[in-house]
Amino acid sequence: DCQTLNDRALEHVSASTSLVRLDLSFMTEVTDAGVKHLTRLSSLKHLNLKSCENISDLGFAALTTGDVSLLSLDVSFC
Repeated sequence: DCQTLNDRALEHVSASTSLVRLDLSFMTEVTDAGVKHLTRLSSLKHLNLKSCENISDLGFAALTTGDVSLLSLDVSFC
C-alpha cells in the first residue's frame, strides 16, 4: 500500500540480491524507467504490476531483457 513508491525507489530496490517477490500493484508513480531497474534482479520470480497505469509496452519489453526470469507476472488492468 505504498502507492507513492517511484522509479528512484526501484533503483535502490534493484540492488537486492535475494528479492524473490515484488508487489507493485496500484503504484501510479512507477514508469518504464522504474521497470528497467528491475531487470537487474536475477532472483526475482514473482512480479505484480496490476493497475500500474504509467508503464507502457516499452517497460514490459524491458522485462524480457537482463537477468530476470519470472515465473509469474500480473499485468492486469494495465
